[in-house]
Amino acid sequence: MRSRLVWVTRTIVALLSYLLASAPAGKLLFFGNMFVDAVNAWVFSKSGAIVAILVATYIAIEILSHFRDKNKTIENQCHNVCRHIYGQIEQDIGSEFAHNMRVTVFKAQKPGTENVYLKAVNRFQKKEPNTKTRITFKPGEGVVGQCFQLQALTLADDLPEWNEAHKEEYYLASLRYGMGKELVDQLNVKSRVILGIPIKFFITGKSWGVLVLDSTKRDDKFNNQFARKIEGIVEHYAVLFTEEYKS
Repeated sequence: MRSRLVWVTRTIVALLSYLLASAPAGKLLFFGNMFVDAVNAWVFSKSGAIVAILVATYIAIEILSHFRDKNKTIENQCHNVCRHIYGQIEQDIGSEFAHNMRVTVFKAQKPGTENVYLKAVNRFQKKEPNTKTRITFKPGEGVVGQCFQLQALTLADDLPEWNEAHKEEYYLASLRYGMGKELVDQLNVKSRVILGIPIKFFITGKSWGVLVLDSTKRDDKFNNQFARKIEGIVEHYAVLFTEEYKS
């Protein structure tokens, strides 16, 4: 996508240079004889508008490219964080448990406003295709939302195994973590353990988002002590999150 945008901006620069070079002659260079005088006259009578449109398009593309590159950088950084933590789980708990684990980074959207919500930026997993979840959470919703709201490590390790014949048991347990039936039904995977760790801006210490580890399996090693270790790793990576916080 970036390469295509580059070619568009190069084309705009070439067109502007061509119009500028053609201006002294009052007709389009090289192609002037292909058009009647009326066409050449129309082009140069509208040259101001044409240049304004080309410049505005160029600026718009540059702004779009800037934000796309910025978002891509964030996604790559978050992927590295997720992959590192996944490796730590394999090392400390075992590959079998890690195989059922997903590591996801949620970033706060519209921070500092009443409409703030958390959206997945990147995820790492091996058991299933690595697809980014589309579900979003408001502050207080689920482990993600509660962790963000409290700005504290949040561990849900008492969720029952999902059973189609006994859904109510999972629905009831999920209520303790701010997940109603409708929210639970949106989950592609009904996990038994979910850990939320706050991610904070390196400079201000304000909330950036939440890192979430969830698994359909349980293991006694996945406890508060291990959670604190992962929290320390996340704090180590905080230097990556240096965007300006708008309040």
